Formats: sequence, C-alpha cells, structure tokens
Amino acid sequence: GLYLGRLMERRPDVVREAAQELVALWARGELRPLVGATFPLERAEDAFRLIEERKHVGKVVLTP
Repeated sequence: GLYLGRLMERRPDVVREAAQELVALWARGELRPLVGATFPLERAEDAFRLIEERKHVGKVVLTP
C-alpha cells in the first residue's frame, strides 16, 4: 500500500498522470473494479458500517 495524501503533497504530477491512465483504462473496459456491494444513498450508514466492520470484498458503491 501507499499513503496517497503524502504522495499528492510531494508529487501531484505523478498522482495526476496515474489517475488519468486509470480512467483511460476504465473507459476502454480494460479495468473493471470489483463491486462487492451497492447501497442506495439513503442507506449510506449501512454501507459505512459494512466498511468499518471489514465485511466487504471489493468496492462499496452508493447510488442516487
């Protein structure tokens, strides 16, 4: 892992370039994040609880 906050402070150019590359990969369908759970926004508390309890696998997504 890495501490993104420190990298953003010291090398924002590297973070920006990496983010642009990741978005391009996602747009081309070459990168597919694993969505482990989806919650409507009004259940955000449940989503955060799932994360806090470390019971999720993949990304937790809130939908409008």
